[in-house]
Amino acid sequence: LDKFIEYVTDNGLVMEDFLTYDEEDINEVIEDCKITAHAYKKKFKNAVRQLQFKSNKDKKNVNPSSSQQIYRVVMSSKESASMDILKQKLTEIDISLQNNTSKTSKLLQDTKGTEASIDTAFNQFRSKLDQRQKQLKNKLNSESNKSLNILKTQQTNLEKYKDSIIGATKEQNGLILDPDIDSKKREIKI
Repeated sequence: LDKFIEYVTDNGLVMEDFLTYDEEDINEVIEDCKITAHAYKKKFKNAVRQLQFKSNKDKKNVNPSSSQQIYRVVMSSKESASMDILKQKLTEIDISLQNNTSKTSKLLQDTKGTEASIDTAFNQFRSKLDQRQKQLKNKLNSESNKSLNILKTQQTNLEKYKDSIIGATKEQNGLILDPDIDSKKREIKI
């Protein structure tokens, strides 16, 4: 890390300068220092990130109302790629939610429309069935009245015929029981 200390002092840098560095700036410092070992690169990047994080945290605690200050957070390329994937997934989910809402709304409208069509069809069926019921009842009543009139006429005729037979039977009984009439006169009268 001596090379980094040398670089900072030679270029007149102070710790606050690193607070605004992004990933590209940090990589340029590593390049300028001609560091090739991966472990040293990683250690330097982590140190800068910790410094930035601690500084941002301290500033928020000291003056939380200073919303005009800009805080930079240095992300690695993997972190950036992960964030991009999350943003893309979030966009896809938002689109899916909009599609779902649209399909739900369409389904509800279609259901109401179909329900109305079913109600209309069954109302028409009911109306036709009611009309047919009335026609059949009227026809039944008409035929029943005709048959009833025939039966009443027949009953009246049968009652007259019965009365005639009862009258004839009484008359015949009277003749049979009459001692003054002989059998020849009885046969003639019967």
